[in-house]
Amino acid sequence: YRRDDALVRMTELQVLAGDYDAAIKTLDTHHFNVWEGGGSIHGVFVDAHQLRGLQRLAAGEYNGALEDFQTATDYPDNLEVGRPSHDRRAGRNHYFLAQAYDKLGQQEKAQQYYKSAAAHKSRDDYSFYQALALKKLNDREKANEIFDKLVERGTQQLERNNEIDFFAKFGERGRQQQRLARAHYLIALGSLGKGDKVRARD
Repeated sequence: YRRDDALVRMTELQVLAGDYDAAIKTLDTHHFNVWEGGGSIHGVFVDAHQLRGLQRLAAGEYNGALEDFQTATDYPDNLEVGRPSHDRRAGRNHYFLAQAYDKLGQQEKAQQYYKSAAAHKSRDDYSFYQALALKKLNDREKANEIFDKLVERGTQQLERNNEIDFFAKFGERGRQQQRLARAHYLIALGSLGKGDKVRARD
C-alpha cells in the first residue's frame, strides 16, 4: 500500500464492508498526502467513526458512541485536510452527538446539540438531519417543510432526467444513473421523515 490513492480506496471498502475498526486503525496510523482536488479521505474518516458510533449506539454502548461522534468532528493533521469555513456535515454531526447525550441522560447537552443541528441550514441531503433535530425540538411544522422540500427536489430531478436522455449519446449514462439515484434518495429521505416508510423503502 505505497500509494495513498490505493490506500484511500481500501479504507473506503473497509467502511462499506462494515469493518470500521480496521478502517479507523489505518486512518489513525497513516499520514495521507492529499494533493490538490483531494480531501475525500476526511469523508471516509467521518463515515467510519459515525457508522461505528451508530453501531455502538444501537448496542447500548453509549459512551463509545459519544466518543466516535466527537472524533468525527475532528480534522486530524495526518489527513492533511483543513476545517472548512462552512462544514456541511456539522448538522449531522451535532444530531448524532445529541442522540448519544440523550441516551446518556444528559438532557441539557442533548438539547444544546439538537438546537445546533436545527440551526445548521443546508440545501442538500444533510438538511434531513436539521429536520430530525427540529422534530426533537417539537417544531414539526418546520421539520415537515424540509421533508417536503426534499421530496420536491428529488421529484424535480427525476422529471428533468426523464425528459431527454441527452447525455447517453456522449457516454455519460453513468452520471445520469448517479443523478437518478440521488433523486430517488432525496425522495426517500423526505418520505422517511414524514413517516411514510413504505414509500421510503421503495
